[in-house]
Amino acid sequence: VDRLDADDRAALDALLDDGGPHALARIPDLGLRGTRTAYVGRRPR
Repeated sequence: VDRLDADDRAALDALLDDGGPHALARIPDLGLRGTRTAYVGRRPR
């Protein structure tokens, strides 16, 4: 988010605001999915 300009941050805030008129949560047939990357490693003995 730090790399977005002010207009893009405002648009993203409007889409993520659950109570706002432009909220993605207000669209009944839209499912939001996210991913998270995890790295697993083992220390050599």
